[in-house]
Amino acid sequence: MEKDRQEELYKFISIDKLELDKENPRIAKKDRNKDDYDILKGMWKSFSLEDLIISIDQNGFIPAEPLMVVKKDDENDKYIVVEGNRRLSAVMLLTDKKYKNDSFFADKLSPYKNQEIKELPCYIFDKKEDIENALAVRHISGIKKWDAKEKAEFAIRLYKKENNIKNVTKIIGSKTNTIGALIYSYFWLEYLIESEENRRNDLENLFENKFSLLNLALGQSNIRNFLNINDKWDTIDYNVRKYGKGSKEYDNMLYLCLWLSDNRIIVDSRQITGGKTNPVSLSAVLSDNEATDYLKSRTDANSELPNLLVEAYNRIAVDSNLVVRFEETYNKITQLMYIYKEKKNNLSSKTIEEINRYCDNIKNIVSTN
Repeated sequence: MEKDRQEELYKFISIDKLELDKENPRIAKKDRNKDDYDILKGMWKSFSLEDLIISIDQNGFIPAEPLMVVKKDDENDKYIVVEGNRRLSAVMLLTDKKYKNDSFFADKLSPYKNQEIKELPCYIFDKKEDIENALAVRHISGIKKWDAKEKAEFAIRLYKKENNIKNVTKIIGSKTNTIGALIYSYFWLEYLIESEENRRNDLENLFENKFSLLNLALGQSNIRNFLNINDKWDTIDYNVRKYGKGSKEYDNMLYLCLWLSDNRIIVDSRQITGGKTNPVSLSAVLSDNEATDYLKSRTDANSELPNLLVEAYNRIAVDSNLVVRFEETYNKITQLMYIYKEKKNNLSSKTIEEINRYCDNIKNIVSTN
């Protein structure tokens, strides 16, 4: 009986009966209501389709891993590809001759010969929910990992169905902190993009290209305090739309998202978390009211400062900031003295004289303290 059922689910389906999944987390949100052509352009730009095309061009389509599909609701003979959109995209480009003559694809596809692939191996499921567990393991906890935004979109679909974060984490097989922060980040960015027309480009850039930065930021205690997040991820209220413009929660989340999208403030993820070797961080700034207020005041300004984060960090309460700076300087001097002693015998007398002069100057500065 089980064997019969498996054979019923698995079969080769004609390519013209297969459609790309426009709800696929890999497809940029702005492209999801577009036609196949625009989706294929987006897939080419973002997901290394050429690597896959080279493989198919040289080896043909290897049917070792079938696509996962569901029947299209309004057309019984059509199927939506839930898993395998990248492979379907590559095959579509290699089998449909119209793309060879297209202004965007012509040069890109010219090195590759047209393929005579007519059908692709597929597993057929009754509905999308039937394969969500498998996708979760493969793309969130498994070896074929999605990026943070794609994980969040998948987790959101499960959350809307389950309405319970614990159930979602059980299905996905991941920690509540990880999934909770993903869902919370997604709900907030979706809300802000809809609400902030003048800031939409910055927010959409964060959503599409830097989503992982927001997820990372929510893991920092100072940033959670700034956002007034006091509950654990398994008890927090994910209904972020209850916070209106002007509320502390809304305004501070908007500030955070704008800072993360601003290259004057955040260039890479280490500037969010900081550490002993890099104390200048957004987390450190948001632990201090004066530094936070400065950063807020400069957010809307047309500032020429190359790095607002450093300027804000310099306004952290003097006592704690000075201790950190003295510690940094002490560590640097210690390292220099170690190098100096190791290399002294190989240094010129002039170099030694210059180093000794600086040492004497440091002694004089310290002695007058």
